[in-house]
Amino acid sequence: MRKDQTGMSGLREETRQEYRHTSAQVVWVTRNYKIFNIMPSKTDNSSEMHPHFPSGEWEGFFVYFRGGEQYKMAFHLNFKDGVVTGSGADMVNAFTWKGKYSIEDFTCRMVKSYPTHQVFYDGRADENGIWGLWKMEFFTGGFHIWPKGSGMSEAVEEVELVSEDIAVPT
Repeated sequence: MRKDQTGMSGLREETRQEYRHTSAQVVWVTRNYKIFNIMPSKTDNSSEMHPHFPSGEWEGFFVYFRGGEQYKMAFHLNFKDGVVTGSGADMVNAFTWKGKYSIEDFTCRMVKSYPTHQVFYDGRADENGIWGLWKMEFFTGGFHIWPKGSGMSEAVEEVELVSEDIAVPT
């Protein structure tokens, strides 16, 4: 790919399938949509350098409090100067991320914004990714996300849900 004057590589096109979950049934929607990400070049040193917060492709899952099924998601995150941004897709729809992280206490608080609603994520980072709880108006659950290619996707994951309040990012 060609780089522009800012050192960013060109647009990368991905095609993803999605399915939607309704309250009574799961409805498969065979709709393809395109996500365009501007990926930082490998020589771009403006992103966060801490190993717990690498910018790039991430993957993971979320679970509902009263269920054990893992709902997968794939996305791009950029960590820089305590601010995290990104975009991706899951079974609900395409979404964007916006939030804050700390390399001092390894916290990460993000808002996942869909076209119709927002979900608040409150997590802690370690060498296995970011773990925590998500919350929206009437639902809550757990999540685990990690950098793509880190080997975590092959591991069997379980999230132990703990009843606690989730701080809403500001």
